[in-house]
Formats: sequence, C-alpha cells, structure tokens
Amino acid sequence: MTKKLITPFDAAELGPYDFEGVVPPNQEMFFDQGYVSNGATPDGIFALAEPISSARPAQVLGYTIGQATEGEVWCSLQDRGASVATRGLSAHAGGQIIEAHGPSWGVLGLTRALLIFDAHQTLAGGLLTVTGPRFYSITQVLKGKYTLLREDPPSGGNRCADFQARDVLVTANAPDLSSEMTVMYRTVAVQQSMDREAHAEAERRRQDDLGQF
Repeated sequence: MTKKLITPFDAAELGPYDFEGVVPPNQEMFFDQGYVSNGATPDGIFALAEPISSARPAQVLGYTIGQATEGEVWCSLQDRGASVATRGLSAHAGGQIIEAHGPSWGVLGLTRALLIFDAHQTLAGGLLTVTGPRFYSITQVLKGKYTLLREDPPSGGNRCADFQARDVLVTANAPDLSSEMTVMYRTVAVQQSMDREAHAEAERRRQDDLGQF
C-alpha cells in the first residue's frame, strides 16, 4: 500500500482541529491561545512551558500516548470489534493515522476515533467524536485526571476546556448548536508543529491581503 501524505486540501473532512495541517478559517491562532507558555518566540509562535507534572500519563481509549505502538493499537481495536482503516500520514506527527468505527468501547455516544502515530510508530494523539450533551460530564472526568489549563465560562455558545498531562495536551470542544463534540489529544511536539503551520498560514494570508494594494 502506498503511503500518502495528507494535505490541508484532502484532509478537510477530518474535523475542525486536525493533526494533518488543516487550519480552520478565521481560527488560525486558536492553537496559540490558552496554554501554559514561556511567551511568544520572535516569529510569534507560542513557546510551551516545560511539561506539567501529572501522576497519570494521558490515555485515549485506554491507549497510553507516548507508549502504545501502532501494531498494538491496530490489533486491540480489531479485537474490540472496531472497523479499522488507515487515513494516510500525519504531516504533524510523521506517522500513520488510523480511523476506527464500531462499538462505543465504554464511551457513551462515541461515533468515531482518529488515532495518530509518530515516525517511530508510537501513539502521538487522538481525536474522539462524541454525540449528545456530554461536555460537562466529560470535562469533569478530565479534571479528575489531568491539570486544567483553561475553561470557557458556562454561558452558552462554544464550550472549550484545555488540559495538560505531562507532555500531552487535551482539548474538549463543543461547538454551539452542534450535536457533536470532540476530545483531542496531542503531544506538545505535535501541538508546536500545528502552531507553526497556523502561524505560517496566517502570514501567507496577510501577505496575500497586502499584495492587493
């Protein structure tokens, strides 16, 4: 099977906050906000602080980020009754993207899981899509496991909360008027790559805009 590097053009359907380099319109700097930081670098990219100490390593669907391998996860998902397929290579993590559909695996309303791996075939992140009003219950669980960095006030509109566990960032996001929410896991290294892509895209758009004058 020929491996394919996913680009912003052929990965747009994977979700609003993707690992493949996709930057949502008008949200270029989303990933530069709300995280523990040592300040901006000269090119405007956020410099994340040293990983926050946490007793628990981050897990997605029971797989430990930074430890679980692609082969282990693939076999385990199939054993759990999931339909598993590859979606190409992640431009930010450097390894394969696995998409899984099937039973909820103990997560009420789980409809899809994307798991990404680095160039060493080690789990580097995941994106879970969940239906139903689950934001409060899910964030309460995350608060009990990881360090809360930021949470939007409960006043309607989009709901978002950011967490950190060692060198992994976790974001729960529930868009306004949507029946779905996402929980996104990624290593700090993946996040920094996403930040650089977002900053570069914002600069390209700025230059294109100035070029009209």
